[in-house]
Amino acid sequence: MIDPDYSHPEKEKAIAKADAKLKGFFQSQRVEVSRAIGKHLKAKKASADKDAEQRADEIIASLSWAVWDGLVPDFQDLLGSTGTEAVSIAMEALEDAEAGRDVFSLSNETVMEYARNRAAEMVGRKWVDGVLVDNPNAQWAITSSTREYLRELVCDALNSSWTPSVLAQKIDESIAFGSYRAELIARTETAMAYTAATVDVGKRVGATTKTIQMSNLHDVDDVCDAAHEAGEVPIDKPYPGGSLHVPLHPNCRCVEMVHVPKKGNVNGGATE
Repeated sequence: MIDPDYSHPEKEKAIAKADAKLKGFFQSQRVEVSRAIGKHLKAKKASADKDAEQRADEIIASLSWAVWDGLVPDFQDLLGSTGTEAVSIAMEALEDAEAGRDVFSLSNETVMEYARNRAAEMVGRKWVDGVLVDNPNAQWAITSSTREYLRELVCDALNSSWTPSVLAQKIDESIAFGSYRAELIARTETAMAYTAATVDVGKRVGATTKTIQMSNLHDVDDVCDAAHEAGEVPIDKPYPGGSLHVPLHPNCRCVEMVHVPKKGNVNGGATE
């Protein structure tokens, strides 16, 4: 039986590295963004002909997000190492050693490509001919959610006539650049990389279904409960709630098992 809260040491190391990287980055951005918005806030006081939401949109649109591209190489390495570790763990479930070598090689190529693309998508970008460009269809982009957090604060600042120093304090206290959010992103991104690798290995050896093993830290009913209760689901079909794979929500700690008929199971942390 699988321990649904199973956590491999290498996965925890990747989470810790991602967490530390984001916390350091957020700390510097908290200061830079507060200064930039503060300058715009002073200038926008003269724009009484526009409502707060329109003015907030203009302020957020004026911010430069180029520095966020600096996260891409670090997260490409982190997600790549996480995926490679997941491939190695999943390979332990294979009985055919010769076939396993081929699967290991192909899956490692796939997870490295996943890491490259996801690291870019994470900051709202994508690779085109070796160059990072904007990706309007990026999923779970931390830049998009950061914009929304800041936009709400700027609207409040304009409506309440906050001074730049008050706004800076509010930004400092908000979730946008907080430690909790850094850890949430770190855990979510490594979980996505882990599952992507596990599913790739499973598919290559004939896995047809998947199931959810809920974490023993799960104490609130949510989409994970419905996914768990659904039992075995076709590997390419979404769980109840619409998610295709774990994590089913940010900071989800559940484990996804993929089932190989008559070959045993491959999962995101152990075998049975």
